[in-house]
Amino acid sequence: MYSVPEIQNIHARLQELYPHGTILLCGSHLTGEARADSDLDFTLLADNFYYFNYYRGHKNLIVEIKKQHPNVHLTIWPRWYAALGWHYVYGRDIYGNIFHSPLNKKFWTRTRLKLAFFAWLKGMSTNDVKSFVQLAKRLAIMQIINSTSTPIVDLDFSKRFVMENADKLAMPGKKALLAAVQLTAVPDAVLQAELSRILRQTTADFARHLDFSLVNYLSYNLKFLSRGSGRFLWKNPDRYIITEMMHGIETKEDLVALYQRIEKIVFPIIVL
Repeated sequence: MYSVPEIQNIHARLQELYPHGTILLCGSHLTGEARADSDLDFTLLADNFYYFNYYRGHKNLIVEIKKQHPNVHLTIWPRWYAALGWHYVYGRDIYGNIFHSPLNKKFWTRTRLKLAFFAWLKGMSTNDVKSFVQLAKRLAIMQIINSTSTPIVDLDFSKRFVMENADKLAMPGKKALLAAVQLTAVPDAVLQAELSRILRQTTADFARHLDFSLVNYLSYNLKFLSRGSGRFLWKNPDRYIITEMMHGIETKEDLVALYQRIEKIVFPIIVL
């Protein structure tokens, strides 16, 4: 686990590398729920010109930090994605200010659903406990957000948020989700099966959010066309990726191979 001075030092170094953007501390080290094996997560909201100007060179900019701290991860978004609510961001800048972007339920829900599938796939293929916890939190928070009509400004993706809003979780499945967000070991077969059932039910409940989105389409094709791949042309990218994962899971495909394949295409932006 990183100490506060270490986090502050890494945060400051990242901000120096990106003077034309805002580096935010996110994840478990922000919420106070970090464990010894927790990653140190940062988000860069890049001023739009510099996001595209650095598009191919981001990895080279932070190579020294990654060598020293392999568990440091940087997710990079154009600032306007957050400003328009196309991607929800919650984090703290180097001055201690909390930033949270507007929350567009449609965009947010489709992204969470896709990442819930990805967490399930990673957990099942690698026995990664953190992935099962992420799966449960994503499923629970999707229910919480979509069951309330009042604005939520403290959505930090923490276990605390789930537990404080547990009354908004649907039955059946509530008990399994609350147990899974507190996992410290790989869940047994019974809990795995229940999480899988909740994931499929959640997909059916929120299928309307997976309609074609021009923003989603352009995001994926901007990234992959720039790398010489047209795999998302004339597709609904989020639905396509979710369908790929669902098919592999239902047909008992080699989950390790499926995870390795999906990992390369699941994110429409830069994750280092």
